Amino acid sequence: MRRSDVLAAGAARFTLGGGGTLLVEAATDVPGAVLEHCLRRLEHAGVRTLFAHAERSRALAHDDGLARDLVARGGRLQIDLFVFVLADVADP
Repeated sequence: MRRSDVLAAGAARFTLGGGGTLLVEAATDVPGAVLEHCLRRLEHAGVRTLFAHAERSRALAHDDGLARDLVARGGRLQIDLFVFVLADVADP
């Protein structure tokens, strides 16, 4: 589904359990500016953004300031638990 379709239909209809948070895939090759734009558009639509699989995003991996900025603006990041397991193995 395209963003324009979600916004036209009312983004709140697509939130997790009707709770006001929309799950958006943080795809591997999506530039950081697109993630920021998405967050801004969804904020204006009255919903919170939860970026799924943030650990897969090259933009977030290469710019930790981007993750901090998104979270400071109300965005949330979901990451795979395996990321924590790997971190524990690498840095016990």
